[in-house]
Amino acid sequence: MKIWKRLRLFLVGFGFGLLLLYFFYKDKAFDNWLPENRIKYHLSQVEIIQNPLAKCQTKCLDIADSTIQNYIQTGEIVFNESQTNRKPCPIYYFKCDNDIVMRIEYCEESGKLVEIIKPNSNCECD
Repeated sequence: MKIWKRLRLFLVGFGFGLLLLYFFYKDKAFDNWLPENRIKYHLSQVEIIQNPLAKCQTKCLDIADSTIQNYIQTGEIVFNESQTNRKPCPIYYFKCDNDIVMRIEYCEESGKLVEIIKPNSNCECD
């Protein structure tokens, strides 16, 4: 077979495969296939518990629980700062729009807000 005939046959098969995929998966949503989106999705499905330090910091910064969930959904996970290989529960570092930084420990059944920091705030939490 000549190269052009092989290429044409390949492209026809490839196009046919793309059409099949389109019809099979046109109603599926693939929102959560990136790692950051998966983590955010799983954290939105579990209850976020605060340790004593985080409770003190959220009280000092006047941040409600619903605001924390909003920060999780809109914030960016910084994987370089996160401890993703920590077993059994990795800690993820969230950076939010208004300079708030959160560290959240994620386990299969729960999430724990470890720390929430806002630069230049005068919180005296230890």
